[in-house]
Amino acid sequence: TEAIRLDPKYALAYGQRGNAYLGQGEFDNAITDYSEAIRLDPESPFSFRERGSRYCGKGDYGKAVADFRKAIELEPDDARDHYALALAHLGAGEIEEYRKACASMLEQFGDTDDPDSAQWVACTCVLMPDEYNDLTHVVQLAEMAVDADSQAPHVTTLGAARYRAGQYQQAIKCLSDLAAKWEEGADKPTLAS
Repeated sequence: TEAIRLDPKYALAYGQRGNAYLGQGEFDNAITDYSEAIRLDPESPFSFRERGSRYCGKGDYGKAVADFRKAIELEPDDARDHYALALAHLGAGEIEEYRKACASMLEQFGDTDDPDSAQWVACTCVLMPDEYNDLTHVVQLAEMAVDADSQAPHVTTLGAARYRAGQYQQAIKCLSDLAAKWEEGADKPTLAS
């Protein structure tokens, strides 16, 4: 707030204060600050991404979709924004739009050699069953992510990908091994990192 008082056109300060409001659970104040940061710097994907996330938190998925689309337009190679867009479509009950987002991610990032992008694609594509597509490639992306980082979120995604692809025995083994590690004191598994 003091930085904004000293320089009312300092977009980053609004974004950071938005983050602080978020930490206090004040979504409306966070959205107001992200909106001001966007007004001052409409070419920064950060504020669109954060405001979109806050809209999702409030259940305003239409506005979230618009913000995530803008973040993707500004920074198309960040797979996290594509993941967020797909989640917003799911939140809105737009299953076909979710599937289109998955297909778009596979087209754009399907040949990636970046394990983080591979993780985001795989995690996105296993959120819903998809009886129309062969998910073998999604499993391969999840395997790439696990090869680079075998922490619980990646292994959980691999187990889910194997399950969605109909590789039930491999899914059971993957997730059972993870559960055994967790019981030995490893981090609790989650779907996304």
